[in-house]
Amino acid sequence: GPADGGAAHCRPWQCVAGMRQYGLQQRVRKEVHDLTDEEFAQFHRAMRALHKRRDGDFLVVDFQTHFLNKPFRASLSDLVLLHSVSHKGHKNDNFYPFHRRMLLDAETELQVEAKDCSMTLPYWNWAVESHMWDQSSVWAHDRFGSLPMHEPACVADGMAANWTYLHEQGGEQCLLRGGHWANWTTAHYRQTLPTWASLQSQMRFDDYKQFRAAGEIWHNRFHCMVHGDMCHMKAPRDPLFYAHHSMIDRFYYKWQEMHAKGGTQCGHCSFLADFGKVPAQEYTGAINTTAGCVPLPFSDPVVCVSYQEETHRPDLVDPVQPDDDLSYNCRCIKPHDS
Repeated sequence: GPADGGAAHCRPWQCVAGMRQYGLQQRVRKEVHDLTDEEFAQFHRAMRALHKRRDGDFLVVDFQTHFLNKPFRASLSDLVLLHSVSHKGHKNDNFYPFHRRMLLDAETELQVEAKDCSMTLPYWNWAVESHMWDQSSVWAHDRFGSLPMHEPACVADGMAANWTYLHEQGGEQCLLRGGHWANWTTAHYRQTLPTWASLQSQMRFDDYKQFRAAGEIWHNRFHCMVHGDMCHMKAPRDPLFYAHHSMIDRFYYKWQEMHAKGGTQCGHCSFLADFGKVPAQEYTGAINTTAGCVPLPFSDPVVCVSYQEETHRPDLVDPVQPDDDLSYNCRCIKPHDS
């Protein structure tokens, strides 16, 4: 089907007995460093177009009616609103399925803007370069843009250059990023994020609830080390949010490969109230080991999501950090639960 956001969005089909029989759209997400310049430029254009839709911008009081009213198409502002008013999408076992569904919706809208069914959200495995994460090429002017160190500043370069949003109380507000550096020495600042080896150790947890709680700690930590709008519930304003949460979803995906054994276990998860009270298990899904992807939603899948392993930066070393305390939760001006 075409990239139109409809029921057959980007799904392959074949004619069987005179009827169209639809298969699953394959969505393979790549690490952001593995994107070619043209692939990133296309992602950039689609993300900026999604930002320009400006449908919601906090002007909608009844979000549920607005977001679920078809054929409504979501803008980035609507995704910000979804995240800001989410019901039980944080600090409980709905955390992973809630954000997985949110990523799928954002990705669909990007494909619509790009008119390209192959476009997917990139993930950034910042843990591989956690010892120098603030100097990553992710912050380049032709990628996500600069990370101000000493105080929050409007993003002036990169894919979100000069983005603004309507403030809840009226007027325009720029996208803010950075400013947490002033509270740390350089060494301590860089040792605050866990290494990839540390995260892999968390995958050994058999219990979903234990795994989810540990994952939310480093998830929150990254948000508030980037600081600015990323350290608020309005974090989806920053396109970096989607690279970060795709990393989180990949972390969950890899845990499912190790422990879920084809099941949809998610602890005490319940319903995703922000998506029409759909059971959360619909967006945990279950890894199809033959296809090497997770079909979603579980009971009536339309897509199958997988993650391509990184192929970039083979020379990077992932050093052991002696003070990598995974119980530490970064604080910020306004507590963040993204």
